Amino acid sequence: MTDEERLVAEIPGHLKERVDVDAKTNKEIVTEALQVYYGVADGDGLQALRHRLEQEQERKERLQREKERKEEKLNETADNIERLQSQLEQFTEDLDDYEEELADLIAQAEENSKMNLLADIKPVRDIADRHDKSPETVIEDVRERSDFDDGRFTRGRGRVKR
Repeated sequence: MTDEERLVAEIPGHLKERVDVDAKTNKEIVTEALQVYYGVADGDGLQALRHRLEQEQERKERLQREKERKEEKLNETADNIERLQSQLEQFTEDLDDYEEELADLIAQAEENSKMNLLADIKPVRDIADRHDKSPETVIEDVRERSDFDDGRFTRGRGRVKR
């Protein structure tokens, strides 16, 4: 006669699914698991240790796969950061260049009091082309950054060579 006790326990559903597909009986699975957990060494202890070793190897493989996926995501994120930093630097450089060209145009107009700032003059068209803006936008930006009266932005004053 064996010394056996009845054990009733609720277990997570994902573990129950594994128990249901295992060829062993519920009793065998629970006994083996408890022997492994408590380190009981009897005739079945070797099998329990092998099973525990197999579980740990599977766990290691799963963690390795997770690590590789996370490293891939980390590399993608690092690439995105690098790309965005490059775009930001380029955008900042372009903006600085544009502001510098506007300042040069304003200085040129200050030196030449007869220069009208119109959308169709060459310096304005050139700035617009280099910075993918309309000449009208360049004129509006000059107007915002300068102290010129409205007359400088209309025809009728002195003409400038184009």
